[in-house]
Amino acid sequence: MRRESISNEELLTWMLSKLSSRKRVALITIIEKKGSAPRGVGTKMAVSEDGEVVGTIGGGEQERIAIQKALEAIREGASRTIKINLFRTDLLTDELKTKSQICGGSVALFIDVLTPAKRAFIVGAGHVAKSLAALLSMLGFRITVIDNMPQYANKDAIPVADEIITREDPSEVINNLSFSKDDVVIVVHGDADVEYKVLLALYGKKELPGYIGLLAGKGKLQYILKKLVEQGVSKELLIETLYSPAGLAVGSESPEEIAVAIVAEVLKTQRRAGGVHESLVKEILSSM
Repeated sequence: MRRESISNEELLTWMLSKLSSRKRVALITIIEKKGSAPRGVGTKMAVSEDGEVVGTIGGGEQERIAIQKALEAIREGASRTIKINLFRTDLLTDELKTKSQICGGSVALFIDVLTPAKRAFIVGAGHVAKSLAALLSMLGFRITVIDNMPQYANKDAIPVADEIITREDPSEVINNLSFSKDDVVIVVHGDADVEYKVLLALYGKKELPGYIGLLAGKGKLQYILKKLVEQGVSKELLIETLYSPAGLAVGSESPEEIAVAIVAEVLKTQRRAGGVHESLVKEILSSM
């Protein structure tokens, strides 16, 4: 049952609980009120990506609009400000309007999208993995390294890792994990059969990470894809979600360069960016 009367402490505790469960949350706050409106500046409510709502900004159609826009913001991963006019008349404006509420005022809402802590799971503990861990750690990711060789997967070799898990069969670790679209999984183990089993376990999960990368040449990739399809993983899903060879095509050669290319692809994917050259030199000089 939805709770509308809730303290700020309870609201923040609920949001933290959702974030800890790997769910995105939107905090909706009234930042401006003009004329007549049900609630005043500072009123808050929160919406989670699974549609749960706590608190209220006054109910009625304005709240239904706010919840709809909050869910859109969660899906897009982008905070925003919206304005809702509480009257029926069609003024010369593109702002949102209610049809059933005719208070005569308006409210501006800030929808702040909060995401769970960023996590990167690196399967493999070689040179590329070490460089990946260093770069992703610098970007604020919590790093988990998974491998079957403790002589490589240890704190001395990869000191920035927050967690190192060694298991004879790394796919067993994947089986015991749950993921969200805010997570990153990068497979750079090197053994094709180990990597195949890891990916098979991953594609059996209810929810996939937002980025799945596999470092592989064409021959190994063909081998792994064939085995995955034979086990029932759909071609369409693999095309949509698997990035392999992992990394943007920047001519990388060394482990460090390969790691840079992969991390760049992670950012491009997460931010839905174009990943193109952005030099403005030509444009500016052409206008002179």
